[in-house]
Amino acid sequence: MNEVKKMGMGKKVGLGCGGAVVLFIIIGALAGRGETSKGATASTPAAAATQTQSAPSAKDVAELGQPAGTVATIKATDLHQLYKQNEIDADNHVKGKIVNIKGVVDSISKDAFGNLYLSIRAGGLLGLHAEFDDNHKAELAMLKAGQQVIVQGRVDGFMMDSVQVKDCQIVK
Repeated sequence: MNEVKKMGMGKKVGLGCGGAVVLFIIIGALAGRGETSKGATASTPAAAATQTQSAPSAKDVAELGQPAGTVATIKATDLHQLYKQNEIDADNHVKGKIVNIKGVVDSISKDAFGNLYLSIRAGGLLGLHAEFDDNHKAELAMLKAGQQVIVQGRVDGFMMDSVQVKDCQIVK
């Protein structure tokens, strides 16, 4: 005789909840892709002008006219917006550059490989990911979520709705 094992009610509920969580994550990520700053849509000229005025262009950031030996400073939200507007253009002008990034600490943590990093509020789902060497552990241990910070680092690009910054150090 063929016996058919029935799935228990607890397993059904667990599978249903897990599936719902995955679905919400996917929908949230896709919905975040269509966001524009301050609820404006780029369909009107006024909205487009508002977007370009709220954040400098990638070219503006790359050409801030800083004297030799100094570093450009940009808000984390503006850097994130540059990448949201045009990732290729932002990479062409900002990727590989050392910049000071001003923002608010969202969290202080370690990734799966033990690398130290700060999440800085910058808009989008994941904001800005600033990675530090182990020799900055004591400085990071003194920070708190919600605190204003200026981080200096090398812009490494945009991944999964997050600006990636490497070789970071705390400036203020």
